[in-house]
Amino acid sequence: NSDQTERHVKGIACMRYISHPESDYRYSKDLVKKLMTLGFFAESINAIDVLLKKFPQDPELYYLQGLGYHNMLQYELAVENFSRASRMLPGNKKFTSQGLSVQKEEEVWNEIETINQSLINAEYTFDILLDRAELFFSIKQYDAVLYDLGSVSKMGSANDSLYFTSTVSSLYQGGGRNSVEILTDMMEHFRSVKELH
Repeated sequence: NSDQTERHVKGIACMRYISHPESDYRYSKDLVKKLMTLGFFAESINAIDVLLKKFPQDPELYYLQGLGYHNMLQYELAVENFSRASRMLPGNKKFTSQGLSVQKEEEVWNEIETINQSLINAEYTFDILLDRAELFFSIKQYDAVLYDLGSVSKMGSANDSLYFTSTVSSLYQGGGRNSVEILTDMMEHFRSVKELH
């Protein structure tokens, strides 16, 4: 589709400019941010590597690379980059707080991984899936929340299943409420069902 094509054309243009030996440094940094908003995280990480060869003393580059790794869910590398940026520029609140929030998020992911491991040979239960949905919700992985709530709804009553289906259709129709509010209601609904179990 044409939006995808346009996105790729922009991404390639950004990469080409950044890789050029005569490129302007500040503008290149802006283009790295542009690559990220376009969703080209691996490319932005590579672009930053190119810039780091020329400007290894710029803490913002490490910060930006941390954001790229974070978006690819590569937490250790993200934390490493945020820590490096913080060491280079102590007292920068943005670098420090981003590093801490990613560390917390990594802990949540580790909990999710533990749940996933425990599910390999076990029965998926209502409680386990609801707990995992809660964890996904806390780190804004809303597609995963929906997926787990869908499974949870099939384990409940016919009413739960119906509730889930009708709520999901309202998610896609919009209707003036944002999806996070709707998901919050769904989480509440299934928590109250869990109390009854």
